[in-house]
Amino acid sequence: MGVINGIAVEYLLVLALAFSAFASAAAVVTVEPGCAAPMDSPHISIRYNPRASGARLASAQSLRLVLATALAPRYQSTTIPMTLEAGTWQADFAPKKNYLFGYSIFFFEDEKGRVDNNRARYWDILRCGSPYAVVEQAKSYEGRLLAPGVQRRPVWHGRSTLSGPV
Repeated sequence: MGVINGIAVEYLLVLALAFSAFASAAAVVTVEPGCAAPMDSPHISIRYNPRASGARLASAQSLRLVLATALAPRYQSTTIPMTLEAGTWQADFAPKKNYLFGYSIFFFEDEKGRVDNNRARYWDILRCGSPYAVVEQAKSYEGRLLAPGVQRRPVWHGRSTLSGPV
């Protein structure tokens, strides 16, 4: 092949193929809009693509979205049935106007009780620009049971920063 501006055409073709393969890889879960703005958006669409690489519920006949929303000092659990549209499961979540903490964590469950919880990492929805949402998300990594079926593995990065007598 030839050279374009000092770059081998073969190299450009490999890059183009790699990019197109990466771009065509479908996500398992999409959330629109990307962050919750309950005063502006009437609902949030959550989609589950059973054909995507990494989807654990590819053969589901029915699917439920299981969502836990932060409400001090606990979480409120909600189950929303999903509908299958053009091969993708979809559900709408309408945050309440008092979505103060602005944080929800979720997973999916099929008719047989099998779950896709993103390998215990779950998926998150944060209220746009809310520091409370970020704090609640961080606290979700403490390893406590947030709601039935929702418990992340704790993430510990070394010893406590406290030193000396207390």
